Amino acid sequence: MNNLDKITLEKCLEIVKESKSFFVKEEMINNQKVYQFSYGYASFKDFVDPIKGSGIEAFELRGITFVEQENGEFKRYLLLKKFFNLNETNGNNGRNSYLKKDLEKYDIINIDNKLDGSLIRFIPFNNNIVLAKTKMAFESEMAKMAQEIYDKNQNYIDFINELHSNNLMAAWELISPKNQIVLKYNKNELRLIKIRNEKTGEYIDIHDNHLVKKYNIPKVKEIEIKSLDWFIEKRLEFKGIEGWVLLFSNNQMVKLKTKEYLELHKILSPETIKEDDIISSVLNNTIDDVISQLIESASDNKDIKDILDKKREWIEEITLKVQNYINDKSKELNNIVDKEFNGNKQEMAEKYKSDEYFKSIMKLTSNNSLEISQNMVKNHIKRNYLKYSKAKEWIKTLK
Repeated sequence: MNNLDKITLEKCLEIVKESKSFFVKEEMINNQKVYQFSYGYASFKDFVDPIKGSGIEAFELRGITFVEQENGEFKRYLLLKKFFNLNETNGNNGRNSYLKKDLEKYDIINIDNKLDGSLIRFIPFNNNIVLAKTKMAFESEMAKMAQEIYDKNQNYIDFINELHSNNLMAAWELISPKNQIVLKYNKNELRLIKIRNEKTGEYIDIHDNHLVKKYNIPKVKEIEIKSLDWFIEKRLEFKGIEGWVLLFSNNQMVKLKTKEYLELHKILSPETIKEDDIISSVLNNTIDDVISQLIESASDNKDIKDILDKKREWIEEITLKVQNYINDKSKELNNIVDKEFNGNKQEMAEKYKSDEYFKSIMKLTSNNSLEISQNMVKNHIKRNYLKYSKAKEWIKTLK
């Protein structure tokens, strides 16, 4: 049995129960119960061993979805496995390593531009209904935008239906002037980035694919396969893209980002990073870039390498503390509302009026979800602890 066979609804729920880094969203859609799983702030170790000693990995808990079928059973729908930057981690006992020296053992079999947009897939429901979702939402603005594109294009409809009938899924990147994260786009578009086998998890070529050609599906630009060293060198020169996603022959995907993109995020000098910079990078989801850049800065000189290794360990220690705080505090706020709110907002206001998260608690009484509480905790940190002196003192209070 491979790891994907172990990723059942029951095991995903167990992972959420055992690890505070992962969460589940349960809701009714089209009169069918739906479970969506993802992670808040998780380290590589969290993905490798979420249920201690079980041998189960959690790399698929990145938007994986289970939908109740007419027979009462739940069908699993994959998204894309969690993957990391080049040199971000040395893996687990030699497995899942992202170090250049380990990846060079494998062939590069596919390279795509890494677009700067929102990840989308479509899920089939009863009565021939197909709905767009982001990693964790069917009702987000991005999901609605993708749904509108899908509904107006028969080729998309026919393509996705044929994929589903063959137990395949399509992952898309939604790019839009309304969804510009760093790079600029001038129109709404869904571009195909990956096709996967729902059962085996295998990634399937999209550039010489008869279904993609049959339905004239827009896709990411095909990139000529060259050596890993070539892309490492050329990322210093390329403009207007976030970077590349490289798929290796061991079915492992790796992110490689351009210098321009890293400069836009101000993360090219991790050796000078301070406490407030680390907090900001965690909140902006760029801490993985910081760590990978630091590893790449390591010199052959042992003294310099030792200094940078200690710096990396210090960054990872603070990162873990901040991530744990966000995970713990957001779940604490959810639990307060779940257990104590009985519909009487005045009573809740009186009880928590002196709490530093008073406004967040009151807002959650109207819409209580982990995604919302996480954003509230992140905004609270931004407002209160991003100045250097405050950041340094606040980190000292974290466990």
